[in-house]
Amino acid sequence: MIRQTFIFLMTTLLLIGTKSFGQTTDINEAKIIGKWIYTKTTNTKDGKTVDKTNVKWTDVFEFTKDGNYIETSSEDNPKIKGKWKVLTKENKIHLFNSIFVPNNPKWKEGDHDLNFIKVNGEYYITYQDWDVEFAPETIYYKKQK
Repeated sequence: MIRQTFIFLMTTLLLIGTKSFGQTTDINEAKIIGKWIYTKTTNTKDGKTVDKTNVKWTDVFEFTKDGNYIETSSEDNPKIKGKWKVLTKENKIHLFNSIFVPNNPKWKEGDHDLNFIKVNGEYYITYQDWDVEFAPETIYYKKQK
């Protein structure tokens, strides 16, 4: 009985410790490297998720093994190049040292994070796009196979 109690307590402590200190995560560099294609846009209105997907818009993030990334969009914007790294505890991808190509001092791209999530067994990266006129949108990208 004492042995069973001891095993139960140790297992419980191990599980609690793993969760509270964030030692388990799905994210790693190998899962990120490659092309991520825009798949959908949603926002929340009156507590309901609304599909705001723009089928005419294309946007692609490409993450390389050397820690560089490039974002290419079908909009009239130039490409954005920069560096990336995994933030394991936060389950995020941090984008930094980003510049527009061709470089234009009027355009700024600040450091920001992308979320790494799993939905119905598939991985996505997402970010919030805050528009002053509308509710914030969540933009989803899926890795190209």
